[in-house]
Amino acid sequence: MKVIFFLLEGLSMEWIKQLQLISKIFFRINQYISKATKFSNTGNKLNKTERNQHMQKCSSDLLGMLNVQTNCIKEPQISQPSIFVGNHISYLDILVLVKSYPLIFVAKEEVGNWPFIGKATKLTNTILLKREDKKSRNLVRRKIANKILEQEDSLAIFPSGTTSIEKKNNWRKGAFEIAQENNIPIVPFRISYSPLRQAAFIDNDYFLPHLLSLTQNDTIQAYIEFEKPRKINNIKNQIEELENWSQDYFI
Repeated sequence: MKVIFFLLEGLSMEWIKQLQLISKIFFRINQYISKATKFSNTGNKLNKTERNQHMQKCSSDLLGMLNVQTNCIKEPQISQPSIFVGNHISYLDILVLVKSYPLIFVAKEEVGNWPFIGKATKLTNTILLKREDKKSRNLVRRKIANKILEQEDSLAIFPSGTTSIEKKNNWRKGAFEIAQENNIPIVPFRISYSPLRQAAFIDNDYFLPHLLSLTQNDTIQAYIEFEKPRKINNIKNQIEELENWSQDYFI
């Protein structure tokens, strides 16, 4: 305890407040995980409505703690489970998306080993993927189709596979092939932030310093817009069209 007090004495009150806020954020994440774990350990699972409400409340709470205000320019208009695809700027994108519409996600396998977040992915039905493993990719494609067609969950994929604020043409075609093969609608979305660089998690950014920086500045405005669902009939052309549309929003 003496060591902790010694360290705190060397910090300004502003830093102490920000460290307290970070602690609250991780406490909130832990609460979310604990509730889901309690159901899992008793042999029960949150039903879909409970899970969606839980995810949306958690996303809304965390965005509030991080000084992020969400503005939904155009809400999703869907009549059946779909695959949502769009640009990827930051880990904040996931919170902004879930607050706007209850979704499950596909994530790289390493995320499943992250503290707090890894546990949350397992308890919220996130599909984990080994990107360089062809067998894993094929298995994930079947899981995605099953989630949508059998379990009637809508699912979000970032086709770029990484975050960026530069205009690139690097969308992978996997989500579009799954949609075409299984007659699943694609729902395009685009996300932007103001100020953009403050929210973006790119290049050599590290998670904790970036998270702390969000608590040190004024409110970040997050903007999200959804397009109407569409069926895929020309993968190459539609990837180019939707990728350009999603990136034009913030360039």
